[in-house]
Amino acid sequence: MLKRIFFSLILIAVPVIGSAQTSSSFDNLAFLNGIWSLTTEKGRIVESWKKINNTYLEGISYSINHSGDSTLLETVKLQN
Repeated sequence: MLKRIFFSLILIAVPVIGSAQTSSSFDNLAFLNGIWSLTTEKGRIVESWKKINNTYLEGISYSINHSGDSTLLETVKLQN
């Protein structure tokens, strides 16, 4: 009987603990919000992140060469 109670508690606790870790881990990404830029020899790389809500971030990155032409590098959607 004690084993059954112990395993029932584990089955209940694991999803709760996993959910709490995922939420706090996602909150650690809040610093991404905004526009980031890196200047290189070939031009600039720009990364823009937008927080849509507490569980969803969108990002886009592109490069801009010295003549002003831009190239899309990636789009990213992070959802918890």
